[in-house]
Formats: sequence, structure tokens, C-alpha cells
Amino acid sequence: MDEEPTASKSATYNTTDYNLYTMIWSPNDIRFYVNNVLQYTYARVSGGGTQQWPFDVPFYLILNQAGGAGWPGAITNADLPFSMQVDYVRVYKLPLFSNGDFESGVIYPWTTWGGGSSVISTDARTGTKCIRETGGETSIEQYLTGLTPNTTYRFGGYAKVSAAGQSVSIGVKNYGGTAVNATIGTTSYSSNSVTFTTGTNNTTATVYFYKPLSGTVYGDDFYLEKL
Repeated sequence: MDEEPTASKSATYNTTDYNLYTMIWSPNDIRFYVNNVLQYTYARVSGGGTQQWPFDVPFYLILNQAGGAGWPGAITNADLPFSMQVDYVRVYKLPLFSNGDFESGVIYPWTTWGGGSSVISTDARTGTKCIRETGGETSIEQYLTGLTPNTTYRFGGYAKVSAAGQSVSIGVKNYGGTAVNATIGTTSYSSNSVTFTTGTNNTTATVYFYKPLSGTVYGDDFYLEKL
């Protein structure tokens, strides 16, 4: 990398017990957590190239114990011996689709455009949170990778509108075929879904929750399944 990002962050941790260190590596960023608290995010920059984002290839996992040599500072005999105890190391593959219930409290990995989209702590169908879209034309979208070509999937979820006459759509696009969507216009939560089959060489798709007009709509419990 031509330039290394610099970050300074103090994290609360246990000095007499094990701590949980987590790294979430997604197609768009790498996030670092200590005891489930986000400490730093390194984001992919559009057009940055491999110098800025070289993380689209396999990497090694390294468990490193540092001492001296500048950071974390000079060491003395009183600091020795060093030891690092590791209880477990776990590696998980991110699901093709995630955060369909918004219980994380954030929209990510959905992206937004148009009017106002936010995660709220009222009007949830299940759990404590849901997505709300208000104002004019509004959408949240999630870019999926790792799909299988020539394979049929179902994307669905639950939604409601704040007043009769409003509507919101659940849909999929950019999968190798014509965009498909299903509409919900009820004032209490109801479900709908669409099926789509990826193209011969398509391994990606974009799912969306789209409000075309003014008003307020709510969404919760979205899902993706392979058929």
C-alpha cells in the first residue's frame, strides 16, 4: 500500500481475563472490534485500486505479540517474560445476506439513497428494531456476492405502510435478468417475496426495499434463501 492509514483508539479491555478481538472483513470495508465494540473501520475507496484495497485475495491470519521496538514502548527486565494465552480462534464466512432484522441498530451493510431511511426502536415486527423509510422516493439496497450461477433464490420480508394508499416494494435487480419486485400496501405487517434465477455467469445481485412516493413505510425480517 502506498499510504497506511493512521488511527489512535483506546479500547476498554479486561486486564485479568480473556478479551474478544474481532475482525469483520467484507467486500467494502474491514472493521475491528474489542469486546464487541467497534474500534476502527478501514473502508474501500471507489477507484482506489489494489494499492488502497489489496484485500480481494486470500490472506493469512496472524496472532502477534508485540514488545519494544517503538510501539508499545520500551521494555525492561521487569516486563519479562511475555506471554499470550489464546482460548480459541474462530473463522466464519459472512452470509450472502445479512442484517435483515436490523437488530444491530445500524443500516449496514444496506446502503441508502433518496429520502430518509433509518433504523428505529418502534414499530418492529419482531425483536426491537426495524427500518423506516419516510419523505419522498427512498430505497435501501444490499449488494450480494458469492451467489451461484444458474440458481434460483427467493428474497422476501415483511412491511407495512403508515396510511392506506401508500405502498412499498421488495425486489431484486442486477442478477442477470430483468428486475423483479413485489408490492406491500397494508397498514399492518404482511409478507411478500420474489424469486429470481441468476444468469449463466452471474454471482452477484442487488436486493432492495423501495418506497416510490411520499409517506412512511416500515420493513422487518427480510430473508434470502436458495431454492
